[in-house]
Amino acid sequence: MNGYAAFTVNKERFRFALKHYVKIEHLDVGRGHSRIKVQEVKETNDYLEQVKFTITTYYQQLQIARER
Repeated sequence: MNGYAAFTVNKERFRFALKHYVKIEHLDVGRGHSRIKVQEVKETNDYLEQVKFTITTYYQQLQIARER
């Protein structure tokens, strides 16, 4: 399964594909993480955390710029 990231801004939903594939049987949809602790899955979880951190950082920067 191709990985996707999605977020909502002002009630508008944005979704984009990530350049990372996840085996569906390894995915915990509710948490947005893989659930099996093997090296491949650990790398996937690290990648997903990095994507979430990057999106959060950009969002915070936009909020700060908007307040100025």
